[in-house]
Amino acid sequence: MTLGELYQAAIGIGMESDPRGKDALKRQMQQLAEQYEQMSEREKRLFDTERLTNPFGDSRIAYGDPDTELNRVIIGIDIDGSELLLAAELGREGKPVDAVLAHHASAIAGGVGSAHDTAIPQLAMAVEAGVPEPRVWKLIQEVVGKEETSWNLRVLQIAEALQMPLMCLHSPADACLYELMRNQIALEEPETVGEILDLVTALPECEWLIDKVRHAPSIDAGDAKAPVGKVYMCLYGGWNPTPALFEELCKAGVGTFIVVASTNEFRELANKYGASIVVIPHYPADNAGYNIMLDRIMPDGDEFEIVETSNYMRWRRAL
Repeated sequence: MTLGELYQAAIGIGMESDPRGKDALKRQMQQLAEQYEQMSEREKRLFDTERLTNPFGDSRIAYGDPDTELNRVIIGIDIDGSELLLAAELGREGKPVDAVLAHHASAIAGGVGSAHDTAIPQLAMAVEAGVPEPRVWKLIQEVVGKEETSWNLRVLQIAEALQMPLMCLHSPADACLYELMRNQIALEEPETVGEILDLVTALPECEWLIDKVRHAPSIDAGDAKAPVGKVYMCLYGGWNPTPALFEELCKAGVGTFIVVASTNEFRELANKYGASIVVIPHYPADNAGYNIMLDRIMPDGDEFEIVETSNYMRWRRAL
């Protein structure tokens, strides 16, 4: 498998798992293509043309030849210069690394495309939960802001100096986790918040964290005996909803939020509206999404050796 083949497969799986549906993503890219044709030369130079074939703003080959054959790769959740230097050191020890794969792209210029493309799934998710579309749209635009891309070149320059291919895969992996949890909740129909907690604790990636550092999923607001009600999963769309959107979701009748990180503001709003918050620790959640994505790309077994770093743990769900 080449770096480019892995990248394209991840984008395809992300589109299949996205709650908006594959056709909606194709329309998004077609609309962008039409806008691109009308741009000035200066605007075209500033436009990320990868958006015309990849609807996810946080998944890119940041550096390297797509035709690079993958025999051994480093995978980590948060990648910086230390993992790139580890790749170089392993090469000196006779264990050459062909690419470094990140989950989060925020620190890697070239790995971050459009913040809008990353956050916009929250529009469909919140509308499905009952929040009026114009209200969600306004709140998302406030979060995205005007700056679209990351210009911090530090990690990218290290990759270039070491000639080490570097890729980020964020939204496709998160979409896989979102799809898994949505399907499990629909199948098992948990009635209480405690049953939701048991469901997420059973994830192998959460069990791994418990064994490593005795840290487990938790209930941040509400009570284990509380009814689940309408569930909203803050597992996709780049980051958590803003407190303003969180409140709109509470008003729309969401009874239980599943998040990877909570805040005092979330807790106060949940208590105000009688909602519950279940927290899946961030790294196990990211691991689960990444692992599901890789399983679907390589259903017959991993086609390259994986060096686990930066809070990543490889777990196969099926062979």
